[in-house]
Amino acid sequence: MEDKDISYLKLVTALAAGIDHRPPDPPGHCWRVAVLAYRTAGFLGSKSLKEVFLAGMLADCATGHLPMHVLDMMQSKPALFDQRADLDLFMHPILAFEALYDLPRLRKAARLVIQHHETPSGQGYPEGLGTEDLPLETDCLRAADQFDVLMHDGNYESSPQAMEGLYPFVGEEIDPEAYEAMGEALRRDHLFSRLMLADELEAEVQEIVKELGNMEKPAGDKEITLLLEAFGDLIDNRNPLYASGRSRKSAELAVRIATRMQLKPDAVREIRYAALLQNLGEVSCRKCLLAKPTKLTGEERKAVLMHPKLSAWFLNKVPGLENVARTVLHHHENYDGSGYPDRLQGGNIPISSRILRVADGFVAITSDSPYQSRQSVKHALRELRRNQRKAFDPAVVQALVQVMENGSK
Repeated sequence: MEDKDISYLKLVTALAAGIDHRPPDPPGHCWRVAVLAYRTAGFLGSKSLKEVFLAGMLADCATGHLPMHVLDMMQSKPALFDQRADLDLFMHPILAFEALYDLPRLRKAARLVIQHHETPSGQGYPEGLGTEDLPLETDCLRAADQFDVLMHDGNYESSPQAMEGLYPFVGEEIDPEAYEAMGEALRRDHLFSRLMLADELEAEVQEIVKELGNMEKPAGDKEITLLLEAFGDLIDNRNPLYASGRSRKSAELAVRIATRMQLKPDAVREIRYAALLQNLGEVSCRKCLLAKPTKLTGEERKAVLMHPKLSAWFLNKVPGLENVARTVLHHHENYDGSGYPDRLQGGNIPISSRILRVADGFVAITSDSPYQSRQSVKHALRELRRNQRKAFDPAVVQALVQVMENGSK
């Protein structure tokens, strides 16, 4: 895997879709907002189209703490007053800004993200900014987001119907100029119908990525790692069973084990990426399901067991991450063939997945969770040894023991 083969834009669109996923529907909300905001800003002559597109993709990236999908939250609290009064909703633009601002390529987009619930009237949140304080790019983002919330709420079959339904919000919550430009964008090239069809929407996203890709500089390992660490943290925040930073800890330990086992540098790098993104598909599971104290029903267990496949599906959309996707797909396989999703056994499980399985198991045992206090390194190693040849590859367990006892060489 070469760093230059990984498009930063394609990586962001795939990760954003994973965070946004709302089963059983295909990815939609963040992609529709990004596309519509981009096309609307284009009509208004914006010079920051890439930032608008990225902000649309990432506006709701920090909604993992919400009890339901952000669209459902908005539907349950349509009034700005109720949204401001809900601390979880109020905080999500701030949390997204904090997650994105330290990433150089996303800093300008982060400024738009924190403003995407501000309104012309100044009644929005989190800062209560008004027309004079907001750039046209924020106005376009707000209009596109409000449009998609409206489409979720109602049954609108055409662009004129949707724009009529949105009209009562113009002036107070939506900038009039952005509203008019969005109407023009929706009428151009049948954009309204393309936004509503999954295949057409994905094609539209890829077309914009191609348009913007001509201006994109190659992303190196450091940039990609920083992005994946940020998303790993966002993914971890979705699961109440995970301690903060769990994916980072798994990644660091997996890298040490892989280095100890003398894997090639590219393979070690891929293992780091896989560890940070291993639970991307878990985001689509309801938060209450992930922390359910009683036994899961058959359907609930099926939903949870789907997360490696979902993770791999999103990652396979990014050229250059095929090996990462494969590692993630099989990171819950057991050495004796009793794991999932494909019940692979022994050497048929990719070595990268076997390493990740051991590293994540160790981190789970030595971390706090709602159901257990962290255990000692000695206890964790004893548990891993006890379960080698069942869940864990003995050679990988031995490498972990050496890392713990002597440090990675």
